Amino acid sequence: MTITEQNIYQKLGFDKNPFAYTNADEEENLADYFVAPPYYEAIQGDYNSPSSHIVLAPRGSGKTAQRRMIEIWSKDKPVLCVTYDRFELGNCQNLDSVTLNYHLKNIIQKTLLNLVLWIAEYPDTLNNFSKEDKKNLSILSHNYLGEVTGAKVSEVLNDIKSVTEKIKKFWNENIGVLDSLLSFILKKYDLPELDLPEFKQEEKKLSQSYKFQLELIYEYAQKLGFKSIYILIDKVDETHLTTNDSEATFRLIEPLIKDLETHSIKGFAFKYFLWDQIYDFLLKAGRPDRINIHSLIWSRDRLLEMLSKRLTAFSGGNISKLQQIYEGKNSMGIDDAVTILSWRSPRNVIRICQELIAEQTLISADINKLDKRVLDRASLKISEKVCQEIYGQDGLSEIKRLDRELFSINYLATNVYKVSNNAIRPRTTSWMDKGFLFQAGRDRSNSKKPTNLYFIADPRASRLVNSKKIVTDWIQSNWFPCTHCDADIILDLNLVNENMDIECWNCSRPII
Repeated sequence: MTITEQNIYQKLGFDKNPFAYTNADEEENLADYFVAPPYYEAIQGDYNSPSSHIVLAPRGSGKTAQRRMIEIWSKDKPVLCVTYDRFELGNCQNLDSVTLNYHLKNIIQKTLLNLVLWIAEYPDTLNNFSKEDKKNLSILSHNYLGEVTGAKVSEVLNDIKSVTEKIKKFWNENIGVLDSLLSFILKKYDLPELDLPEFKQEEKKLSQSYKFQLELIYEYAQKLGFKSIYILIDKVDETHLTTNDSEATFRLIEPLIKDLETHSIKGFAFKYFLWDQIYDFLLKAGRPDRINIHSLIWSRDRLLEMLSKRLTAFSGGNISKLQQIYEGKNSMGIDDAVTILSWRSPRNVIRICQELIAEQTLISADINKLDKRVLDRASLKISEKVCQEIYGQDGLSEIKRLDRELFSINYLATNVYKVSNNAIRPRTTSWMDKGFLFQAGRDRSNSKKPTNLYFIADPRASRLVNSKKIVTDWIQSNWFPCTHCDADIILDLNLVNENMDIECWNCSRPII
């Protein structure tokens, strides 16, 4: 953020920039403005009887925010939260080499590391460990923490939101960046140090299976005061092998998510926060009947609530709506316009607001309210950015050629591309695959051969199609919610006649 932008936020009445981050992992005060989905308490669950859950949501819809809030919630609960969101895949490694044991080994290392870090908070609880317990803890530490240095400890501590400042201070003061964690904990916790022959012999006794080791770790967690261990799995679609590939994303997590025996290990709950595009693969290969699945879909009312809570938190309670800092009045309020354009995405709400401020800097920084022109300008720029990101440069170019949001193949062939209908069909199929075009019903004007109608549902794409119109006037005149599912629909009803059966892009029920 530039100094100019910072000055604008201060002049508008904010303590800090409310829109600084689009990634929940970077937000220090997330709990102040988090909006919980209806199923959130079920995800938290009962730590006395932990159960696994799967959250499916589009990118930018708050999966990581939910994971963060579980971490924060666990701070004063007897729950050991272990975040598993880094998948160390070498440049030459492929998904075929990712097995159940790969995941279990990583989870054991992260759980053991978290447990060791937490012992600093409860050092007296080690008195509950028998001599055999300490030997086994030493074996596990030799096996999984032997190469961990103080630098890795600092990295993990920064990632664990449930860790207290007392614990962070203890480790930062007692272990250096290059120090061996294993050497420190063996000495600090009075664990037996094993030479190589002894370690190999003892490890063989202990390594019945990774699942047995998890069960053993849970026993030790209980002796430290924990009643359950939550494994929080996130960012599966963000590795170099899975980005923008739903099948690859599922393949990465498939060995773990479909192993019911792992999910039955006493004391453990696996909480998955996954890209919704893997759903079809999950149905085919997973066991959705054994693990609860929750789909996150944001309504406009909930987005308005999220925006309001964020504005309130960063303004000392003085600002709850964008309209309060917006010059003049429009046919539609700026808060409504921003949330409609975001297309059910909290991240996009933030990005649009970022663009508002960027546009204001181009007009003037000496203000106490946003210029009435910024929303119209920002709506076009953010729409172009998002469409290019999601649909690619070719998709963006195609969208810009269109002159309406509802059409038939014959209309495109005759009025836009000047080609045959057969030449247009592959284009519409491609657009539907990309996700901005939906089949929207049929035109029965020709009773013998009704034609399919297609609708641009993504409001960013539709905004580019209607780029010559003032954004608030355009939305006010053409927006309405589906009466069945509340999906936002922006459609010029002048394009519709009595022979058309128009369906909702989201639920496929009649809207007209």
